[in-house]
Amino acid sequence: MKTRWTTLLRASLPTALLAVALAAGSSAAAQAGTISGKVVNGTTGEPAAGVDVRARLFTAQTEPDPLEVTADERGRFAFESIPAGVVGYQLEVAYRGAVYRSVATGFDPASPAEQTLRIYEPTTDPSRVTLESYVVWVDREGGGVAVQHDLSWSNAGDEAYVGEDGVVVRIPLPEGATNLQFLGTFLENPGRTRDGAYVSDAPIVPGASSATLRYNAPPLDRLTLEVPFATTSLQLFVPQDVRVRAPALRLAGTVTDQGITYQVYEARDLAPGTALEVAMSQAAAPRGARTALWILLGALGVVLLVGVALIVLRRDRARTPAPRSAGRPPRAKARASAPASAADGDGRAVELEDPDLIVEEIAALDLSFERGLIEERTYRRLRVAAKERLLRAEEARAAGKRR
Repeated sequence: MKTRWTTLLRASLPTALLAVALAAGSSAAAQAGTISGKVVNGTTGEPAAGVDVRARLFTAQTEPDPLEVTADERGRFAFESIPAGVVGYQLEVAYRGAVYRSVATGFDPASPAEQTLRIYEPTTDPSRVTLESYVVWVDREGGGVAVQHDLSWSNAGDEAYVGEDGVVVRIPLPEGATNLQFLGTFLENPGRTRDGAYVSDAPIVPGASSATLRYNAPPLDRLTLEVPFATTSLQLFVPQDVRVRAPALRLAGTVTDQGITYQVYEARDLAPGTALEVAMSQAAAPRGARTALWILLGALGVVLLVGVALIVLRRDRARTPAPRSAGRPPRAKARASAPASAADGDGRAVELEDPDLIVEEIAALDLSFERGLIEERTYRRLRVAAKERLLRAEEARAAGKRR
């Protein structure tokens, strides 16, 4: 079973980054501080000398003008005399056609900030990247739907995939899509909409990484899913009463999440460039079920008519009116069928994640929820799944130390 784990932040990147920054910077005093660190070329392992480093600053009300410095021969940089009122920052370096950004971080002028920022040599070869998991959730929301795309990549090389002409990932959007929200790679490097699709230019760096796109749309009867890389697993979660027609997808089971039962459709081992056209419709009740319903309603009608006739007859025979008791036909008990689970079951090794980064993700999630940037249902999903990822990462780290 693929657990829905992705948090949903507002599409306004500065607002979302500010929320993260405030987690550590709410008590900042009105005094100068320092942000320093180094830039390392992750491909060569050498210091990145001479690159320009940019610091985006965030206050409680505005985003001041960014600061820029050039890294020295050791790849080191420093921003001094940070303006008063700054509570958070994000570092970025443009290198060979790609922009690399750090996670937004809280700023405390009493504690000098030190960060290491990694850049990579670029590649445009998509075979370097594997889309390990692509999970799409379709939920009813308001008068339409909310669609969430969760993507997890692995890059086994030592170069960052930068795509062609600045297009790293393209996700087709249905007509009328609004309220785009992001997390992970898409949040750190915000993309754009172009020609009916969301386009990301965020480089896919070596190792494991993930990204999320969520949007609202009118009721859907069709959804296009594209996989730009070799894809290990694609899963589509839809409410139980939605019928899906797509030749490449098979029904793999059902999953109950937050009280809602979803059908899980799955495809595995998809070739790069595959496009899946998914048709969706409201499933009609089976003919047998409709017949049984009409029989039940007819029977209840007969019972009701007989009851009324008896009441009238008794009333006519009685010399004095008898007190009436309000009756109600018994309500049929809803039968909840135990859902079959949809599991990976393929024994694939889990990519090692950094537990410290997951802890930061959970802290950012909590703060974003407190500030009303994500809905409670999604917040609960993400937090549970993030804690599971943290447990796996800690176990993997401990196992590595024992070896």
